[in-house]
Amino acid sequence: MIVLRKGINQVYITISELNTINNAIYNLVIKEEMTHIVKSIVVLDTSVYAIRYNQFQVTVVDDINDEDLENGIVCLNQGKHTYSVIATNPLDFDNFVTCEIGIVKVFNDTVSIDKNYTSNIPPVTYISLTGNIGTNP
Repeated sequence: MIVLRKGINQVYITISELNTINNAIYNLVIKEEMTHIVKSIVVLDTSVYAIRYNQFQVTVVDDINDEDLENGIVCLNQGKHTYSVIATNPLDFDNFVTCEIGIVKVFNDTVSIDKNYTSNIPPVTYISLTGNIGTNP
């Protein structure tokens, strides 16, 4: 399952083992369950290790006028959607492979890139016979 929030989202999936097209163009096709509106978003694989995993950037915006499907920018309603990832031959658009299908959950809240996550566990100081040897984070 893919989770998208308003703003820039990094999507990690493993589709290389199913793609048989060299230098493929990837489309993320999203269908909203309530309205049945289908949007095909062109996404670039920015993974450093594309053989192991694929990384795509999808930007979710509030306004349909800000949508640019050719550049990974899409306007989606909050809720459940279905998706498929299609690999297309750039020289022959009739030659394509469906690499993955699944569910997308879209939330209206914003992605916070600089948000710090903590476990809410207070730090503990460890004492040895030779004195203080440090604290856990």
